[in-house]
Amino acid sequence: TSDTKQAPASLGAGNRLERIIGTVTHRVLELAAREEAPSSAEDSRVQTWIEHNLSQYALTPQLAEQAQIRVSELIDRALSCEIGRWILEAQIDAEAEFALSTIEQGEVKTYVIDRTFLDDREGVRWVIDYKTSQPLEGESLSAFCAREQDAYQGQLHNYAELLRNMDWGRDAPIKSAIYFPAIQYLSVCE
Repeated sequence: TSDTKQAPASLGAGNRLERIIGTVTHRVLELAAREEAPSSAEDSRVQTWIEHNLSQYALTPQLAEQAQIRVSELIDRALSCEIGRWILEAQIDAEAEFALSTIEQGEVKTYVIDRTFLDDREGVRWVIDYKTSQPLEGESLSAFCAREQDAYQGQLHNYAELLRNMDWGRDAPIKSAIYFPAIQYLSVCE
């Protein structure tokens, strides 16, 4: 899922660009998780992924360049971060952009989990949601994480419940977290 909660929502062109940046960042992180993760955003595969995904949107050359630069920065931060590499590396039961459907009140609902895997070292199944947001100017990390967790706690709880109801062949406690590549930070939900 993409995220545009960097600032109070505005419905202008900047908000659209942030949504596109979030969507393309998610797609490139998905591709990096499915293949042997590149070492940086300078990798030709990463640049091709970014360019191809941005080409799906009607952006002016100036906005396309801004988006390319921002997505490259976010991907580079994820790839140069120990936590980001851990999230993207090959793991047990690893899934990227994992679509699950369930019936709620007689309707089929589909949810997409950005990243899930079993961390064999900790014996924990992780549910990780990517968000491209970052703290507002002057906002502390703890206030930012509290705000983001408050906004997405229900979604992450829902994802964890969906995974809990699946037969993975191995029981493990589930932890949910939000990964912010912009600040290279994993905010674990309690």
